[in-house]
Amino acid sequence: GWFHSSPRLSPDGRRLALISGTGADTRTGDLWVLELANGTFTRYTTDGAANPSWSRDGRTLWFVSRPLASRARIGMRPV
Repeated sequence: GWFHSSPRLSPDGRRLALISGTGADTRTGDLWVLELANGTFTRYTTDGAANPSWSRDGRTLWFVSRPLASRARIGMRPV
């Protein structure tokens, strides 16, 4: 089944960033954003993510990209 972790509410309260995925290893999810008004989920990564954080203006999400790789990186996505 699906797992969800690290929920972060956007500064305007309209969106929820979270790590979500399937499988037994809950460390390998991807970054998704849920639009709270209509329930739409949008996927923002496909190679793993962790620890999402919104910018102050809510236009950008920062996250750890590929957290299980030998060299994880800081990722950024406009939303």
